Amino acid sequence: MSQIETIGTALFGQSWMSQVASVLTNENGQGLSRQTVQSWHNRDNLPQWAKAELKSIAAKRKNEVNAMYELLNADVTLEPQSGDGWRTTTFSSEKSRAMRDRQSP
Repeated sequence: MSQIETIGTALFGQSWMSQVASVLTNENGQGLSRQTVQSWHNRDNLPQWAKAELKSIAAKRKNEVNAMYELLNADVTLEPQSGDGWRTTTFSSEKSRAMRDRQSP
């Protein structure tokens, strides 16, 4: 498995190659072709600039996953915050139950 395949699969799942191509841009700000990503995969040669961009995307995804983990494991509500990520607010059990009851069908 190439380095780009390992990273791409972790970030995007089975359609990793097209997704990597869609999120990365070249030095002119243009999107990459899937063939470019395929070439990196075939040669197992991930350019440093692409690795740096994917690292930034992974960090953002990590923040999103952590926020979702908090939501699933505590009585919290999530609100988008400026920049990348979410802000969590914890409520008392009584208030959380009341909010859940209002949202239940």
